[in-house]
Amino acid sequence: MKKIIIAVFFMVFCGCALFAANTPREAAAFIKDNYGDAFVNVKTEAVIAMTLMVYGEMHKDEISDKFITISATIVSPDGTAVAALSTADVNRIYTSQVNMLSETSQGVDMQIIDVNVSLQKMVYVLNDGSEIPVEVVYRDEAKDIAVLKPVGNPNRTFTHIDIADAIVPEILDPIIFPVQSIAELGYPLVMVESKIIGKTNTPYPMYITDFNGLTLLNGVTCFSLDGKFIGMLTDFNLNIEKDGGFFVYPAAGGNVLVLTTAADIYEAVKNVN
Repeated sequence: MKKIIIAVFFMVFCGCALFAANTPREAAAFIKDNYGDAFVNVKTEAVIAMTLMVYGEMHKDEISDKFITISATIVSPDGTAVAALSTADVNRIYTSQVNMLSETSQGVDMQIIDVNVSLQKMVYVLNDGSEIPVEVVYRDEAKDIAVLKPVGNPNRTFTHIDIADAIVPEILDPIIFPVQSIAELGYPLVMVESKIIGKTNTPYPMYITDFNGLTLLNGVTCFSLDGKFIGMLTDFNLNIEKDGGFFVYPAAGGNVLVLTTAADIYEAVKNVN
């Protein structure tokens, strides 16, 4: 009887250890094999009409632009997806860029009178090359969360991750980011390994990772080595008031990537379903 108990304990302990000890390579393979088609790009096309006052003269200009670097993750068979609002809100992006142009035009007498952004096209670019028209149906500016949905009935079932099947990570837990580089140009799904190094509850619960990547990773979802959903990388501004003024960390605008919790992502999606 004692031998049986020891054998059962050994089997359970080893089984749990093997399950919990997935390597980053194994986790990346599992995520790619099971959810690879859920990680998509969003392509947008917009027309930006600007009215400028330059050296006392009124100028009107209109440009067309497109970009396809938005990362989104499909979270429902109907095609609902989550992304970072900082990359999905086209009007906000271009208005911010134009205002930045005005602020950096030192020595030039220029004033932005009006900016009008007209979104012409917004589509998922799926891994098979097909495009699905979508729209932003929910915005949380404070937490940098956007929820997107296909326009109309796309008449298909989408590969998706289960954001309800999530875990709460601990400090120093390893995590995996599946980054969908530009599939339309034949670039592959890239897996990035990182680690949870901190947590704060102010002004809302968020995790800090040891990955100091570009803001192109806004909207990338994150997973544990067990393949469980953890949250999404979002933009957070660390401008902090101190001694009557402001100090900014880091130097580049005070914006950093943080990991917004799975619970907050789930709540956002629940608001539109």
